[in-house]
Amino acid sequence: MEQVAKINNKKKIVWISILQGLTMLLVVIGHSDLNEKGTIPVIGFVYQLFKSFRMPLFILISGYLFGLTRISKNKEYGFVVVDKLKRLGIPFLFFSVIGFVTKYISSAYVKNPLGDMSFGYVLDIFLGLETSPLGALWFVYVTFMLMLLYPFYSWVLKHKYISILVLLGGIVLNLHPIPVDLFMINKVSRLFIYFFAGLLIEKYDLAKYAKADIKRVIILIALYFAAFLSVYFELLPIPYLILSFCGIVMSFHIAKYAEVYYSNLFNSFRYNTYQIYLISVFPQMLFEMIYRQIGSHYFLLFYIINILVGLYFPIFIVKVVEKYNLKYLKPCIGLLG
Repeated sequence: MEQVAKINNKKKIVWISILQGLTMLLVVIGHSDLNEKGTIPVIGFVYQLFKSFRMPLFILISGYLFGLTRISKNKEYGFVVVDKLKRLGIPFLFFSVIGFVTKYISSAYVKNPLGDMSFGYVLDIFLGLETSPLGALWFVYVTFMLMLLYPFYSWVLKHKYISILVLLGGIVLNLHPIPVDLFMINKVSRLFIYFFAGLLIEKYDLAKYAKADIKRVIILIALYFAAFLSVYFELLPIPYLILSFCGIVMSFHIAKYAEVYYSNLFNSFRYNTYQIYLISVFPQMLFEMIYRQIGSHYFLLFYIINILVGLYFPIFIVKVVEKYNLKYLKPCIGLLG
C-alpha cells in the first residue's frame, strides 16, 4: 500500500489522493456505528450504503498503485517481497500484538473479546485461519497475499487478451471463491478481481475516462443510489459485484471532479490513509466502550466524535512520530520512505 505523496516527488497524483481520502472516510464511517446499526435504522442504512464498494475500492486503489510503483518500473520480485514484508508485515505483527493486549485488558468491555489464547489460536491467525484481534487487519493480510502474485501480473499484463481472460476469471472467482481458509485464500480469491482491475486501470490509463463533469457525477450518484435502493429493499436482484463497480466508477468521477474544483478536499488526512486504517480502531473502540457505559442518549454526539477521532487521532500519532523521529515506531505504523 503506497502513499501518493511518496510516489512521485515531482508531481503528486491529486485525484488518487482524493480517492484515497474518500475511501478512508467511508471506512471510518463504517467503523463508527457504535454497534447500533441493528437498533437505529438510519445507522444501518448508512452502514449498508457504502459497504458494497468501500473495501473493494481500497483494494482496487492498492492494485493501481502497485502497478504504478512496482510493475511499471519492473522492480525485482525479491525487492518487492521484502519491501511489502516491511510495509505490511511489520504493522500486521505490531498491531496484532497491540490488539491482543488491548482486548485482553478490556475483555469485559469490548463487543468482540478474545477467545482461546492457545498457541494454536495464535498460529491460526498468522496462517489466515482465524481473524486477527484487530479485525481490520484482514485487509493488510489479503493485500500482501495479492501482491505476492507479482510475477503472474507482470506476465499477464504483457498480453491484452490474456488479461481479459484473467479479468473474466476474476469475476468467476468473485462469484465462486476458492473454499480454502488457509492464508485467507477464500477472501483473496473473492477480492482478486478488484486488485487486478486496479492493475488494468493503471496499465491502460483507463482513469482518463472519468471526467470532471458535474452532470456525469450527478447521474452516476443517482444510478448508484437507485441500484443500492433496489438491493436494500429487495426490489431487484442486482449482483453485489455490479453494485461494487457502480460505486467504484462513481467514486472515480467524484475524485476527478474534486481534483479540478476542490483540489484540497480531504487534504488534512488523505496522505496518511494507511496509518488511519491501522490506528483508528483504537480510539473508536474506546469511544464505543464509553458510549455503552453512558447510554444511548448521546448517540449523535458520540457518532460524530467517533468519526473525527478515527480520522485525526492517527494523524496526531503520525505527527508525534515524525516530529521526534521515533525511528523504531515508523515501520510499525507503515511510515517507510
